[in-house]
Amino acid sequence: MSSTYVSSCGACGEPTVAQVRLDHYDTSMMHDGREYLLSLSDVEAYRCDSCQEVTLDDDGENLVTLALYKAAKLLLPSQIRSERERLGYKSKDFADLLGVSPSTLSRWENGYQIQQRQTDRAMRQFFAVPAARDYAAMLKDGHAAALEVPCKVFDWSSRLESFAQVHATSKPTMVSFSWGSMGTGSSKVFTRPNIEFHESSHSGNSDESQEKLDPRIAA
Repeated sequence: MSSTYVSSCGACGEPTVAQVRLDHYDTSMMHDGREYLLSLSDVEAYRCDSCQEVTLDDDGENLVTLALYKAAKLLLPSQIRSERERLGYKSKDFADLLGVSPSTLSRWENGYQIQQRQTDRAMRQFFAVPAARDYAAMLKDGHAAALEVPCKVFDWSSRLESFAQVHATSKPTMVSFSWGSMGTGSSKVFTRPNIEFHESSHSGNSDESQEKLDPRIAA
């Protein structure tokens, strides 16, 4: 243990803080609603011989931040910048496509702010998928097609008529068709041998259809 004291302890106030090298340093950090347990090795730090309080210098804090990026599986600042430049986007143009301010993007690229996991996934998709870049441009320009969900509309009445003709029997048969999303949609019912169509609509959100989010990972 070093006997050369360099400052007073911020915790206990004693002038017994010495510079040391730690074989292991464990800590934790909160980010985006989650706690990450981080473990470093061979770290220079400052330790109080009186109360054993340990603090890190700027290089040590940078190592902790780097460990957080890796633990949370986030793009590093240098990766965000290099991928943006690879695709030929200026900072302002890229920020506009992401829907953030240029100053926010600058903080991400310079390591002054860590992006949320949801934003990180959006950037990964943007960098890797050309269609994602096209879609981001449509949203930025307010293109109406960007808000439309493509779907195929079926003529259910004609389909049911055909089904009834193929499967015509003397015994009454009831068949029900339903479709919809998130608790909304319609249904049709018909019977044989006298084909009768009954249409109904229903709406509302059921408990099964509602996404349940852990409050720890809510944005």
